[in-house]
Amino acid sequence: MQLKPDPLDGASEAGVRANVTAIWSKAKQILLPYEGSASQLYILDVPISECGAVIDLFARFVDQPELVGLNNYWDEPRPLTAELRSQLLSHTDKSTTHQLRGAHAGRENVSLFLWLDYDSRTLDAELVFWSDQLFPQPDDDSACIQSFQPYIDLAERIRERSPASECVVSASETGDPRDDRDKPWTCWW
Repeated sequence: MQLKPDPLDGASEAGVRANVTAIWSKAKQILLPYEGSASQLYILDVPISECGAVIDLFARFVDQPELVGLNNYWDEPRPLTAELRSQLLSHTDKSTTHQLRGAHAGRENVSLFLWLDYDSRTLDAELVFWSDQLFPQPDDDSACIQSFQPYIDLAERIRERSPASECVVSASETGDPRDDRDKPWTCWW
């Protein structure tokens, strides 16, 4: 699938990089030590009209993006093609869930769940990853920040498309993260 260049490349890197250290200072308490469960980074309340842009940003973030789930139906992974992308976008007229996955930097397995809420005309983008893959040197804050930076950059690129959106890191699946605001297992920005 041919992707257009990301119009947001470099748009706010200085601001994002300034924040990653502050985000990491709380997020590391949530993400480390690794206890076997997946971790989540949510971008909440993105306008549903931005679904295509979110898919494209994720497709640039991972190697060989695959579609795993379409319209609440889970199937064998298929390479994300222009046709499958169009099929995903044809389902923005109802509340549903899609899942994409790939490997970031050739090593970290990451999934993107798109939770579409047609009534509110928004979607929640949920990045799911494993801390043991992302942070191979958990005692080295500098190495962890460097590993976490691309994930924060991706979240910020999605959020820049919708300034009212919020981001949250959570250690494991706990349901709707909005229910966990100000809980010690979440980090909001």
